[in-house]
Amino acid sequence: MLRHVKSHKHIQLTCGNCKQDFTRRSNLLDHIQSKHGMYFI
Repeated sequence: MLRHVKSHKHIQLTCGNCKQDFTRRSNLLDHIQSKHGMYFI
């Protein structure tokens, strides 16, 4: 539930490679892995 509430606070996380915006860090990391081939440990 907290993750859902945070997504409505208009906090934007931006991909440094293509400038696409995300409201969740997990979505940003998934995007970076799938679109840009970068992986995080």
